[in-house]
Amino acid sequence: MYLVERKLGKGGFGQVYTGRRANASSTRGNNEASTGTANATLVALKFEHRSSKGCNYGPPYEWSVYNAFSSLGGIMGVPKVHFKGRQGEYYVMVMDLLGPSLWDTWNTNGQTMTQDMVACIAVEALAILENFHSKGFVHGDIKPENFLLGPPGTPTEKKLYLVDLGLATRWRDAICSTHVDYDQRPDIFRGTVRYASVHAHLGRTGSRRDDLESLAYTLLFLLKGRLPWQGYQGDNKGFLGAFYTLVPIRPRWRGERRSLRTLPVASLRPPLAYNHRPRRLSTPTDTYELHPDIALYGIALSVQKEDGDVGGGALSVHPRGV
Repeated sequence: MYLVERKLGKGGFGQVYTGRRANASSTRGNNEASTGTANATLVALKFEHRSSKGCNYGPPYEWSVYNAFSSLGGIMGVPKVHFKGRQGEYYVMVMDLLGPSLWDTWNTNGQTMTQDMVACIAVEALAILENFHSKGFVHGDIKPENFLLGPPGTPTEKKLYLVDLGLATRWRDAICSTHVDYDQRPDIFRGTVRYASVHAHLGRTGSRRDDLESLAYTLLFLLKGRLPWQGYQGDNKGFLGAFYTLVPIRPRWRGERRSLRTLPVASLRPPLAYNHRPRRLSTPTDTYELHPDIALYGIALSVQKEDGDVGGGALSVHPRGV
């Protein structure tokens, strides 16, 4: 049994509260409470009303993703789920209580982060995505709000976690282990407009490349505080795909006189194929390698040469914590 306490936040599919195990005194010594990922009795409770869009046909889709991960032995960087069930008109999921999101941290730091901080985030985020993808899923909604740090004052307070699996889909067939078929439906968009990949805006089936591209935009946002396409308006979300591919812009980052010469990822050649398998880096960090023509390599975490051109070369980072 769990006691609901204060409200943490809400999203498009539900609300999240902090809670506490009602039998805290009798559970302090059990193995589940000693995982080190949260306070021994504090948990997060996610409520979704049975009439919400994500519960039209029963329990939330996100539950099936967590069930799949559980059957595969769990996954690094994804919080542990302790209970799933229905209470009255709500579906309730109980999971580890985590700390602030990267969005919260960015705001707390005066809406800026150093290159070292962003580089360390990149290394750990790539490791999480590699493990996530190895289970046959893509997340589909990579953004600062969905990366959380561990609870403050605990050994994991600088560890990164990926949450909100409501848009996660399979890139690999669960039965025959082959890449799912390519499809495109321009009338359907999944994700967050600001960080979504070009292919997502064009309605194409999500694959690993899209998570990596969204991560690149996330890191650039944390470093620079703004993405060049913020503020553009259109009749519908489809205009963004054309913006990425056709507009040869020279955006200026806030607070800098220099501009990035090359921005639209879709114009970089050769593009990352739909079923491309990301390679590993031959560095001690041993994390995912973004294709040489994806944003992280071309912009190299926005480290520029003195003449203002985009710097190339590989990025080697030894994480020191966020």
